[in-house]
Amino acid sequence: MSPDRRQALKTTSSVLAMLATHGVVGWPQALAADARAGFAADTLDGALAALGSRPATSGQVQLTALDIVEDGSVAPVRVVSLLPGTTEIHLLVEKNPVPLSASFRFPAGTLPDIQLRVKMAESSRVVAVVRADGKLYMASKQTAVTVGSCGG
Repeated sequence: MSPDRRQALKTTSSVLAMLATHGVVGWPQALAADARAGFAADTLDGALAALGSRPATSGQVQLTALDIVEDGSVAPVRVVSLLPGTTEIHLLVEKNPVPLSASFRFPAGTLPDIQLRVKMAESSRVVAVVRADGKLYMASKQTAVTVGSCGG
């Protein structure tokens, strides 16, 4: 990621916080900018650091992905959290140019269950990170890709 883009993301986050403080932008829109630091990371470790501490592995985070995906531009993934107090689910693809693929927030009382299709540049580990009661938990699965995506 170029330094100009990183600076633009930092500036945008600061401006959104200021606008939310003055009531010009609602807090939900401003909070959406929180995950942007993770999207600016170009490594799995960088994206995990942007999300917070290193997550612990948990059997209560269920990650479903195919063992082999023929087309990396439409790899189906499902994540379900059985952890009480789940507020966020993040999906990362380790070898993608931008590992953080998606972030979701859940209001209280919402079933933390997501299904989506992600782009995968090449065979890689798919990682689901769940925030529940302020702590991070994860599950991962290796997925082989026969035809990659993400450009290049």
